[in-house]
Amino acid sequence: MLFKRWTVLEILLNTDQNDIIIKRCNSLYSKESKPLNKQVLESLRQYRNEFVHEGDNSLNPLIACFNVQESIFNLIVRFNLRHAGFFKNIEEANSFLDNNIADLNELKTRKMIIDKVIKIKEKNTKR
Repeated sequence: MLFKRWTVLEILLNTDQNDIIIKRCNSLYSKESKPLNKQVLESLRQYRNEFVHEGDNSLNPLIACFNVQESIFNLIVRFNLRHAGFFKNIEEANSFLDNNIADLNELKTRKMIIDKVIKIKEKNTKR
């Protein structure tokens, strides 16, 4: 049950890298909620890994499944449907999640650098 739901997260986020899954899911939460949500996702990752490597254990997976479903709901309903039509593909949506960091100054610095790179590329293609 949990394994299938974690696989849905992998598909939605286009990666099987647990750290990236956690980072992208966590990017949807407020700055205040990020630490707790990261702990929840880390515990789900650990539970999933134990299940995969050790087989069925005596732990009840219902709470873990509920928490994964919450992340799936947030990705599909609160994120993808809200921005439907803006992103051309899953890679663009995930690039948004990767760049959806809390620090506005870091985002402004990234934008400044990207704008500079674009200027240079445009200048070089006109030659």
